[in-house]
Amino acid sequence: MNILQQKSGAGSMEKQEHQKYFEAVYCETFEKVSRYVFFKSPGLTEAEDITATVYTDFYQYVVLKCRRPDNAYAYLIKMSNHELSRLYSKKVTQISFDDEELTLRDTITDEIDWELTLFDQFENEELWKAVCRLSPAEQQVLIAKFRFDMTFQEIALAMNHGESAVKLRYYRSLKKLKNLLNICN
Repeated sequence: MNILQQKSGAGSMEKQEHQKYFEAVYCETFEKVSRYVFFKSPGLTEAEDITATVYTDFYQYVVLKCRRPDNAYAYLIKMSNHELSRLYSKKVTQISFDDEELTLRDTITDEIDWELTLFDQFENEELWKAVCRLSPAEQQVLIAKFRFDMTFQEIALAMNHGESAVKLRYYRSLKKLKNLLNICN
C-alpha cells in the first residue's frame, strides 16, 4: 500500500468517526433542542430554520474540526441562543427622526402575527383555517402536543404556566376546533 492509499484510507476512517459522533449527538439532542428553539422562536418555520442552521454549523465548525465539547447539548443550546439573537436583531426596526414629515407611527412596522406561521405544515386547508382562528397561545399548545409530542407537564414548563392551565387551554382549543369544523358528537 502506498502513501496516497494510506492517507485516503485514514481520511475515510476519520470521516466515519465524524459521522458517528454527529449522529450520536443528533439522536441524543435533536428533540430537546427543537423544543427549546420552538418556544423561543416567533414561529415554527423560524424554529425549523434555526435548528437546521445550528446542526449544520455544529457539524461544520465542531465535528469536522475534531472538537468535542464536554456537554454537546449545552453547546447546541448556546449556538441556538446565538441564532435566535441574530433572528431577533434582524427584526429590530431603526427609528429615524431625520424626516420631519414622518410621524412616529410611520417609522414603525406593523406587528406581524408570527403564530399564524406555525401551522404552515397542515395539509388539510379546512383544518388550517380553523386553527388559524384560535388564539396564539392555543395554537402553541396544540403544536407542542401534536408536532413535538410533548406532555402537559413539559408544555407547562416551556410556557411557564401551570400544568392545569395548559390542560384547560388544550381541551378548550380542541372544543373550539370541533365547533369551527362543525364536527358532531
